[in-house]
Amino acid sequence: IITSRSHQLENEIRVLRGHHNAATPVCRLPPEMLSTIFQHLLPEPAQGSSPYGGTKLPPDVVRATHVCRHWRCVALSCTSLWDNLDFEFPQLTDAMIDRSDAALLEIKYGNSPST
Repeated sequence: IITSRSHQLENEIRVLRGHHNAATPVCRLPPEMLSTIFQHLLPEPAQGSSPYGGTKLPPDVVRATHVCRHWRCVALSCTSLWDNLDFEFPQLTDAMIDRSDAALLEIKYGNSPST
C-alpha cells in the first residue's frame, strides 16, 4: 500500500512538473523556431572528416533532446538533424534512419560520403 501510494505521488509530481515546464517561455517557442535553432547546433564538417568529430551524433543536438518534452518532440521530428549517417557507428543508425523520415540521406561508409 505504501509503495502504491508512493508511485501515485511520484506520478502526480511528474504531471505537475510537466505543467510547470510547459508554462516556461523556453518551452513555448514554436517548433519552426526551435528547429532553426537546432540546425545551428550542428557542427560544420571539416573537409574529409566526420561531421560530428568522430562521434555518431552531434552532442549538442542530443543534449537538446533532453531539455524537456517539447524540445525532444521537436528535435526528434526535425528530419534534417538525423539525415547524416555514418556506418562507422552502427549502434544508432536505425534510430537516425527512423528520425530522418523521408529526408534525403547523406551516408558515410569508410572515407567518402555519398548521397
